[in-house]
Amino acid sequence: MNRLLLPCALGLALLVVSLGCRKRNSPAADSPATPTLSPAAASLLPVIPTEPHLQQTLQQVNEAIQAHVKSGKPAPRTLDELNTLRLTEFIAPPPPGRAWHIAAGRLILVAK
Repeated sequence: MNRLLLPCALGLALLVVSLGCRKRNSPAADSPATPTLSPAAASLLPVIPTEPHLQQTLQQVNEAIQAHVKSGKPAPRTLDELNTLRLTEFIAPPPPGRAWHIAAGRLILVAK
């Protein structure tokens, strides 16, 4: 009887320890609700411009950045770097309360 009890007790102890060591998901990760963003990340959410000239600006600048990257050069990380590289002749000023930002090698319009 003792020979059967010892392996069962060890098995039960290992089960309890393994369940206790398992990484638990946070409640936010369990629910498919909208992800929460830090204030800094929230300010970098792209805003889709409704003005046709701004849509055209985004398309032209992003095509120029993609062509620059395809030529083997790194994508600009800031607007100053974009201007220094002279990838575009003109970037329309953003609407009030918004700003241009470069994220993941693309020019985006963001809320300030």
